[in-house]
Amino acid sequence: MIKANDSGERVLMKNNVFPIENGINLFIYGTLLPGCRLEKKIIGCSRRGPVLLEGAELYDLGAYPGMVLGRGTVVGAWITVSPDALILLDKIEGYQSALAAEDCPYLRRPVEVTRFADGQRVRLQSYLLNQDPKGLARINHGCYRRHLVEKQTSGNWILAYGSNLSTARLEERVGKLDRARSGWIPEFRLVFNKQSGTDNQHTAANIQFDPTARTPAVAWWLESNQISELDRYEGVPDHYFRIGVPFVDRSHPNEVEYLQGYVAHPDQLSSGRPSEKYLSYLKIGYQEHGLDLLEI
Repeated sequence: MIKANDSGERVLMKNNVFPIENGINLFIYGTLLPGCRLEKKIIGCSRRGPVLLEGAELYDLGAYPGMVLGRGTVVGAWITVSPDALILLDKIEGYQSALAAEDCPYLRRPVEVTRFADGQRVRLQSYLLNQDPKGLARINHGCYRRHLVEKQTSGNWILAYGSNLSTARLEERVGKLDRARSGWIPEFRLVFNKQSGTDNQHTAANIQFDPTARTPAVAWWLESNQISELDRYEGVPDHYFRIGVPFVDRSHPNEVEYLQGYVAHPDQLSSGRPSEKYLSYLKIGYQEHGLDLLEI
């Protein structure tokens, strides 16, 4: 169902939830993402979690991004929308199937993406920028939400849910830490399905999309040089991607903000168990920050 809000804009109603087989699967990567400027336009869709598109490039067009096929990767989300909602989104993107391709600023075309949660590959539709990107600023890491927060300050809040919960562990990696906020990552659950980069017999922490779950987490304030150092430890982008992730500060339990966190590359998923040493870092971190040990 679509109606007008107080400003006269048309938005999808919250009760418009439908099974995936009755809708159209889309890959969104820009202002339609949760936490971004046009997120209200997709209220009522079925959300399937973050996905990765390989063989594409993301560009900053000012108020919004554009994506073209290329040699990079783009991080986005898989949603399912109703036929009525698709008409609205086509209008927002300036796509009309009845028009000649050269008359549309964006074209809706099929793409194949990989789910971060389980490595599943699925064919979706997405809006491709219908112009030569030459002269546009490329977003090299391919994550629009991360791009937005990085434009604001030299440092950033970085989420930890695994061994980096331990203050001593993280300071060994990036140096002195000054600020931390505890809370949780909504709609994600803690799993240990990331193949260890140093020990093939064990796994490391990861987060997996699950609308019914949440993962205890700490947001650390890191300067840009500290973030670069932590990226090196986490093996970005071959082992983990650093992307926009939702966070709820426990001092503001009704507010969701988008910070940055590490999510395992789908190619690095594996079955197994974390080592006792690895788990000890989590237990120390949980105790330091007053998190619930029962949620490990």
